[in-house]
Amino acid sequence: MDWDEAVFGVRTARLVPTEPDAAQLRTALAEIRAWDGRVAHLLLESGADESARAAADLGFRCVDVRVTLRWAAGPEPASMATGALLRPARDADLGALERIARASFGDSRYYRDGCYPAERCGDLYARWIRESCAGAADLVLVAEAAGSAAGFVTCHARAGGEAGSIGLFGVALEARGAGLASRLLGGAQEWFRGVPVGAVIVVTQGRNVAAQRAYQRRGFLTHAVQLWYHLWL
Repeated sequence: MDWDEAVFGVRTARLVPTEPDAAQLRTALAEIRAWDGRVAHLLLESGADESARAAADLGFRCVDVRVTLRWAAGPEPASMATGALLRPARDADLGALERIARASFGDSRYYRDGCYPAERCGDLYARWIRESCAGAADLVLVAEAAGSAAGFVTCHARAGGEAGSIGLFGVALEARGAGLASRLLGGAQEWFRGVPVGAVIVVTQGRNVAAQRAYQRRGFLTHAVQLWYHLWL
């Protein structure tokens, strides 16, 4: 996990199977220790009870419920009125976007793990939005209010009409509660229709009910539920 290592400075590995048995977990951990890894990440299907018990026996802790939502592109849902201007991100927005990113993802598994420094967690999301603006995303849509960026959503298209995806979605603390989230998501949906894609997926946290409701109001439905586990070695 080069991204995690670059941000947090600890050697990080991810176990790939989503329903491993106890033997697979023990073998993987032995390899990670031999590699001098510091932390292991494991994503399990929510119904993988045997895997979850085996992971717990080995010391893994559940740090997040990963909820994937899916929107099937179709007729435009009713929008919520707002005075915000939607536009692609500009270089001048970067400082404001990084500040929003640092304040928007406290429900994520990195913050909730308890072992990652909060400042470094903020660095991860600031880097994520910075690299999205530099071309990692196909579109960074910004909501402008009172002359400055007040929210953003990053959009990723896939060729051949397959599902697109939303990477990051955040609204400034002082701008929440005014319909800005719905306006941003509506703008993203309009862009995805023009790509076009047949569907759009987005991932959020089980504890982030506000985000789930924002997506649901725009027609997204729960598509999958998984569990993130971390083990510090």
